[in-house]
Amino acid sequence: MPTNHEPEVTTEDQFEEQLRRLVRTADANGVDVRGGWPVENGRSGWDLEIVETSTGRSDDGYGSTATNGVSHTPAEE
Repeated sequence: MPTNHEPEVTTEDQFEEQLRRLVRTADANGVDVRGGWPVENGRSGWDLEIVETSTGRSDDGYGSTATNGVSHTPAEE
């Protein structure tokens, strides 16, 4: 069960929305979010890479070529 600081994420859409919100908030507060970020949970780990795009502005005002401003590539199995 999530704590007050951990929203429940059970779908890809919820994951994308929370990731989008986190990146936008950090960027608006002057945090340089670009680069690689290791994400570990004790059992496994991932590398999250954030790359700034300059392909124009989408309808929501955030530059991206991906649907809803978030792009992901599933890891190879």
